Amino acid sequence: EVRVYTANVLEIIRAGMADGEIREDIDPGLLVKTIFGTIEHACLAEIIFGRELDVEKTTAAVTHILFKGVEK
Repeated sequence: EVRVYTANVLEIIRAGMADGEIREDIDPGLLVKTIFGTIEHACLAEIIFGRELDVEKTTAAVTHILFKGVEK
């Protein structure tokens, strides 16, 4: 269920903030939405139109953007 995943990710984000690994000026709830929205939009067209998704390339790009965007 999506609520379980979002709650887990929110917990991880808050722990990262508490440990000083994630900037404190970021809204944790909005970051969760950003993460899931990014994943959805990175895959949506390929799923809808039956195109092949380069999982490794997409994963690398998404994680780079997200992690470098929030690191302290």
